[in-house]
Amino acid sequence: MIDGDDITIVGRLGKNPQVRYTSREKKVVQFDIATHEKGVKTKWTKIVALNDHADTCINDIKKGDKVSITGEVNSRETRNLDGALIKIKEIIIYSKKCPIKKIE
Repeated sequence: MIDGDDITIVGRLGKNPQVRYTSREKKVVQFDIATHEKGVKTKWTKIVALNDHADTCINDIKKGDKVSITGEVNSRETRNLDGALIKIKEIIIYSKKCPIKKIE
């Protein structure tokens, strides 16, 4: 995954979407998607949904649901509880064209 590239992944939510608000009171929803190929270890991908997409995530998807997510790959750095600098890769949902689809 290269920063700024669009990507679509299909997987299952590992837990219900978690809501938080920015200092400017914008809604942000975060959750992880599990993907795996036959015989390969499960891979977890962090997903971040903003604004209207945050509402869609809260109302339409839950733990265990299989979904297709389209967004932009983003990298950022933060510090863990020990103070060590860590890199995080995540997919930011931004598209106006139905980037979240629940698969039955």
